[in-house]
Amino acid sequence: MQDKMIYIGQNDCYGDGHEVLSNLLGVSVNAMQLYRVTDFYGGLLEQEKVLACHFFFLALD
Repeated sequence: MQDKMIYIGQNDCYGDGHEVLSNLLGVSVNAMQLYRVTDFYGGLLEQEKVLACHFFFLALD
């Protein structure tokens, strides 16, 4: 379910995403929960990108 929350959260900018989840999945999620999940996984992806760039440049040396 978190993957669906992230998809809706990133595409809806947290506006009505919680309502979309409720209507499509029948799951009650408030806007802050949607924000937290999207923000958490977005942060992980950002860290992954930074590490990938770091290792890329280390390999060039």
